[in-house]
Amino acid sequence: MKKTLISFCSILLVFMAATSLCAGGPKYLPDYPGRASVKVDTGNTGDYKLNPAEASAYHQNLRRLADLLLAQPTLSRPRGINIEGVIGAHPIGSFMNHPPAPSAPVPGSGQFYYQDCLEIDGKPA
Repeated sequence: MKKTLISFCSILLVFMAATSLCAGGPKYLPDYPGRASVKVDTGNTGDYKLNPAEASAYHQNLRRLADLLLAQPTLSRPRGINIEGVIGAHPIGSFMNHPPAPSAPVPGSGQFYYQDCLEIDGKPA
């Protein structure tokens, strides 16, 4: 029984080593010039009953914030990664118990997504 288990394990190790040597997965490109972008989402401001002038000013402030974020050294020239972000008004449906008061500032939120620059089939993806 013990010899059978040792034989099985050795065959399994050989198979795993051969698989890792033969498998051609995506190759990471650490020096590839990545890019960074931030999208300003304008969809949720209607929930806050802003007039057109207020909504426009809010979106301009978000765009200015996005430009300031993209000017940061870590985001201005990424190498080996692509960064995509989105910022916008916080969805009013996410306030379960206490929706914001009409006179309160419109809260915002955002996220950044990082993706490695990879070479797939000889082309950067």
